[in-house]
Parts: sequence; C-alpha cells; structure tokens
Amino acid sequence: MTYFALTFSLVVFLGGCVNTEGTDTHEPTNLVKAAEAGDSEAMYSLFLHIGQKGTKEGYKPDEADQALRWLLKAGELNNWRAAEVLALCYEKGCWGLPLDLEKSKHFKEVSVKYRPNTSFNRDAQQQASPAAGAR
Repeated sequence: MTYFALTFSLVVFLGGCVNTEGTDTHEPTNLVKAAEAGDSEAMYSLFLHIGQKGTKEGYKPDEADQALRWLLKAGELNNWRAAEVLALCYEKGCWGLPLDLEKSKHFKEVSVKYRPNTSFNRDAQQQASPAAGAR
C-alpha cells in the first residue's frame, strides 16, 4: 500500500467522524466560508472534500496545495483529526510534506490532547443507569 493510499484510508476513516454542525457538507462554498471564518472542522472537511478526488493527477491546478493548506491550518488550530493526518504525513512523508519526526511527535501529542474523551460519556452513562445486579 502506498503512503498516499495509507494516508487517504486514514482520511476516509476520520472523515466519517467529521462534525460540521451548521454547515452543509454537500456545498463546498459553505465549507469555504466556514473555514475562512476559522472553523477547523470545515477546514478539515475541505481537505477531505479535495482529497476524495483521488490521485494528485485528478486534481485541478492548485487543489492539492489548497487541501494541504487547509489541513495545516486545521492542525495549527488543534483539530485532532487534522493532527492525526499530519502526524502520519510527517512520519511517513505524504501530501508533499517532508519527513520531520519532531513535527510528527508534536501532532501526535495534539491529537491525543484534543481528541474527544469518549470514555467520559460512557462513564456518565454507566453511572446514570447502574448495573442490574446493583439494584
């Protein structure tokens, strides 16, 4: 599997988790407006939208560069999904980014720090409804 394919697989996986509340994800114009207003989820969604076109040869001129700019900006704003992709790209070399293990480590830390804590929700649900044997 090529690094591009590996990265895109990760992007597609994480793309299923994107929440662009209040943004019509089927309309790129709305995503651009939200991204330009500083919405890191919209920035990441734009990266996905462009990335889903496939190989670099399938992009219009400058689209791959635009996708990378949105990805980097989302990562700078501590978007954990973008940080996941950036960590992989800086570690393996993809999307034209150079190998840089320090940046990879930084974005791995960002991803861990800003990832939603799903165990918190599970713990709260378990406390709200005790096990049947505890009643």
